[in-house]
Amino acid sequence: MKLMCRIEPIINLQTGQRIGGEVLCQPEGADPEMFFRSIPIDMLSRIVQDQITMGMPRQYYSNGVLFLNISIPLLINMVWLKSLLAMLPGPKALELDCQQSESFFPLLVQHIEEILTILRDFNTQLWLDDLYAQHIPLIAQLPFRFDGIKIDKHELWRLANSQDASAMTSLIKQAESLADNVLVEGVENEDQHHFVAGSEVRYAQGYLWPVDERESFVITLEQHDKYDGYQYEGNNHIG
Repeated sequence: MKLMCRIEPIINLQTGQRIGGEVLCQPEGADPEMFFRSIPIDMLSRIVQDQITMGMPRQYYSNGVLFLNISIPLLINMVWLKSLLAMLPGPKALELDCQQSESFFPLLVQHIEEILTILRDFNTQLWLDDLYAQHIPLIAQLPFRFDGIKIDKHELWRLANSQDASAMTSLIKQAESLADNVLVEGVENEDQHHFVAGSEVRYAQGYLWPVDERESFVITLEQHDKYDGYQYEGNNHIG
């Protein structure tokens, strides 16, 4: 099995400029969200490391902040975290899947001061990914603020389809109360672009902005009965 990886641009809507990119990987024949929520933690660790070693040389020429998806169990492994961040010379952001993280938030809170100290030492932000409106009360109870929050694409599509600009603006305002930066995912056409821009959100990403194919690469996985799924193979190949 192969993970087809790319760096999807993140855009400042006020200027139209790219300010960074998120490393995204599409598993062959599998839903990416379900795949990454189900693989063993050691496999995710090595995939993230490969995303850095293969994506970083292209990203750090001039394209800003590199966004990487990890999990709370990885984040609280301080030795691993320092090793990972030391591989990245420039500004970066670690993203936590909101839906996957809910049950781990108490564990994150226990270690948050040490984690934030490490992140600041390595010029790293902590973002929350795939936020739905229903998550806001839970996030509001956490005793710290995220550096950024990404609003899930399905929230954008739902509100854009109904042209509910007031609800979109309200959702943005609520997210801004929880984080220093807010981004809306899933901008795929000009109508959605116009709708999002009207909410005065600062950042966006989606298929509307083309991926630079020079920033694409492949990670190869090998099927293995031990996990009833896929195990990291070791050597990866740039495509």
